[in-house]
Amino acid sequence: MLPHSDGWELLGRFRELPGMRDVPVIICTILPQQDLALALGAAALLRKPVSREQLLMALDQQIGPTARRSC
Repeated sequence: MLPHSDGWELLGRFRELPGMRDVPVIICTILPQQDLALALGAAALLRKPVSREQLLMALDQQIGPTARRSC
């Protein structure tokens, strides 16, 4: 739902960039397409509306609570 593209295309392009394949991407969407998100390389999918607690939990699962606090 981005102008001229969508998040799925953007994720696919991101994954094609050298050195970016291992960067965790968390998708926040209203769409119930977790299988698609994971197939395209997303680390997780959160359904909107996303609470602060859900976001922090997803971040902790990807980078760990210690890393997140130092950011």
